[in-house]
This record gives sequence, structure tokens and C-alpha cells, in this order.
Amino acid sequence: MDKPVSILLLLMLLFLGACQQKGSTQINNRPNSAQLSVVNKDSSIFENLSTQGKKKFIDVNKSLISPIVLAHYDNYSKIRNVDSIFSIVNACKTENIKIIPFYFYVVLTLSENSDGYVGESINDFVFNVYHAYPEYVYRYASYLKLKGDDNGYKGLLFKLIYVIDGLGIDNKSLDSM
Repeated sequence: MDKPVSILLLLMLLFLGACQQKGSTQINNRPNSAQLSVVNKDSSIFENLSTQGKKKFIDVNKSLISPIVLAHYDNYSKIRNVDSIFSIVNACKTENIKIIPFYFYVVLTLSENSDGYVGESINDFVFNVYHAYPEYVYRYASYLKLKGDDNGYKGLLFKLIYVIDGLGIDNKSLDSM
């Protein structure tokens, strides 16, 4: 399947999964307790790990994680310097699925403080993860949806849409989701 068709299929599935019922354009923010229980136990989502679990994850995978990324651990949301954000995002490139959850967490946390060329680099990172590991992006999107994180869910969709040329999807289309 070529890239634009694959992304369009992803977006349709994510949107349909987010809608409460046929014809609705509102994201269902009221998951049941069974759904939350499952998503809260998903250890492939770095944010779901306890503080101890996060430290253990980093200790176990330290040799796989870029030193630049490790140097800023626990400070990603505080970084405002564009060059620092850019260098951290660029250091998060990997083919190793073991550390994708951590890098996904890092990059999406940094995305809250960035725009311009750094934002484009973040969008590329998200798309590359989707291209290599679509199942992880689906799982993460489900996590955001079930947590009721409307902005995070739309932001993830936007990052994927942004890197696709020629689909004709704009912010108005996103807002209707």
C-alpha cells in the first residue's frame, strides 16, 4: 500500500474510532472503566509506567538511548531553546522498537514547546514511527482517546497529516474531528 493511501486509511480508522456514534463528529471522552483499566496497564506506553518503572526502563535500555536525550531526562517540558529541542528530536531517531515508547514520549513532550523547523522535525519523527511501527501509533492514539486527551489526539493526527503532500486536508477538516 502506498504512503498516502496508508495514511488516509489510518486517519479514517482513528476518526471512526473516536466518534461516539455514526454521524457524530465529537470525540467520545467517556471511556468505561474496563477500557481505562486496559489502557492504564499498557506498558508499551511510557507515560503509563510508574516513576520506578520509568527509571527501570531507562536503566535497562541506557545503552540504546542517545546520551543527548538522557542528559535532559525529566526536563523535556521545561526546554524552550529551539536548538536544544531540535538536537534532542534528531537524537531520537532509531530503528529499535524497544525504545520507541520512550522516544515517542520525549518527542511529544517537546512538541508542546516548539514550532517552525523543529515542529516539522517532530512531525517527521511521528510519521517515521508510524511508517515503521503503525501498530504502536494506533495503540498510542487509542491511549490518548481513552484518556480523554482531545488535544493530544488531534495533535497526533495533525503530525501525521502534516507530512502528507497533496491530500487536501487542512485545519478546518481537523477541527471538525
